[in-house]
Amino acid sequence: MKELEGMELWLTFIKKAGEEGTEDLLRELIERSDKLKMANEMLEGISADELLRQKYYAQEKARMDEISRIKYAEEKGMARGMEKGMQEGLEKGVEEGIKKGKVEGIIGERMKIAKNLLIKEYGVEQISEITELTPEEIIELKKGI
Repeated sequence: MKELEGMELWLTFIKKAGEEGTEDLLRELIERSDKLKMANEMLEGISADELLRQKYYAQEKARMDEISRIKYAEEKGMARGMEKGMQEGLEKGVEEGIKKGKVEGIIGERMKIAKNLLIKEYGVEQISEITELTPEEIIELKKGI
């Protein structure tokens, strides 16, 4: 090791820097040259910056991955919610439609009965009691006969 001088010191330092298991050799080289000591300090600074940069990129990637996971979950949840809402809305609409149809059917039947009773010359009050239609509805129906 002591036979290495000048350019050979530098070449050995450059070749071995960063390799695992060469720490003792590098320490010896650095002790022999102030310039190598300064180069080693700079290399450690650059390496530290690179490690910090890699750590930052890893953290940033993890953060972006989490944002993506959240966004995906939100979109999937929205789609499920829309699907469920549409299904529930359809069911409620059908249910209300059936109710409305029944009511309209009942009213239609009452109107038909009221019309027949008007033809048989029953009074408005009697027809109202029988059909549960209002007197106004019966009078309006009478105009159409």
